[in-house]
Amino acid sequence: MKLVLDRVEKRFLTLRGTVEAVRDISLEIAEGEFFVLLGPSGCGKSTLLNLVAGLERPTSGEIRFGSRPVALPGEKIFLPPGARNVAMVFQSYALYPHLSVYDIIAFPLRIAGGKKGKIDDSVKETAALLKITDLLDRRPGELSGGQRQRVAMARALVRRPEIFLLDEPLSNLDVQLRTDTRAELKRLQRELGITTLYVTHDQTEAMTLGDRIALLNEGKIVQVGAPRELYDHPGTPFAATFIGSPPMNLLPARMREGNNGTEIETADAVLELSKSEMGKVKGGGPAEVLVGIRPEHLFLRDKPTGQTFSGLIVDIEPLGRENLVYADIGGKELRALIEEDRKVGERIHLGFDPERLHFFPVNEPC
Repeated sequence: MKLVLDRVEKRFLTLRGTVEAVRDISLEIAEGEFFVLLGPSGCGKSTLLNLVAGLERPTSGEIRFGSRPVALPGEKIFLPPGARNVAMVFQSYALYPHLSVYDIIAFPLRIAGGKKGKIDDSVKETAALLKITDLLDRRPGELSGGQRQRVAMARALVRRPEIFLLDEPLSNLDVQLRTDTRAELKRLQRELGITTLYVTHDQTEAMTLGDRIALLNEGKIVQVGAPRELYDHPGTPFAATFIGSPPMNLLPARMREGNNGTEIETADAVLELSKSEMGKVKGGGPAEVLVGIRPEHLFLRDKPTGQTFSGLIVDIEPLGRENLVYADIGGKELRALIEEDRKVGERIHLGFDPERLHFFPVNEPC
């Protein structure tokens, strides 16, 4: 099922006035696509999911499932959740503690008046998809967190919904289980081909799961694209620092005309820009800019050159096969991922590929 949101807005009235939770959101999600809503807490991603589910009414705009409008305030159209054929999985599992896993999965089919034989077939088929067939006789109190999450997903999927909605479903799992469940969820979604809208604040989840990602901040879309596109070509400083771990370094800098063309002066370095690199600088001409470079795109040099950041190591975080080094470069902090061992207080020279640099106006919104 194709999902379309056209200029959707949601405002809440509170004691402190009107809160704009979702502002002018337009998205088109293809049938069978795994689409991720990513952003910090309070950015509007869960509200947007609730609007698609029918748990909230949009203040304005339109939501369509295929060509069918399910929410259009201007024409007083609003389909309740039961009429939308969507399934939703929340962060909390919300399983009935007195029922067996079999009965929990069968519950929505029984409520819909399904026949006993067909219900039995659907429950067993869905349990097999999620690899929980051996848990059907157990109750929630006998299950681990990962098993409970699978049961919650089975209960949602047993009706074969047209759209699958997930609101941070893996947040309660430990790191290893979260990694394993991500892989299973991606496999399951591809196998079923259900249009999926997934909410998370975890950029690793977004990058590994999503066919495309919409990055949100303060109720607005900052950038939409494939995971690699958002990583390689962030459109704003917010996108640059939210996507990627550790986040991108952003250094205040100034463009100026040098003897050999345009230069950028930042921290302790003066960088000469080629014409192709100049094309990355929005606006052009002498201006205050932010220079971005990811920690993994910095590398050690034995001595400083023209394209080098030099400074003192102020902290080191060992990460196993590599180290995250924090260096003071002309009074600015620079993070670098390097494999070599270094010591705090040691002087360090960091080189980079100029093609890996990103440039943003200082006053870039979001």
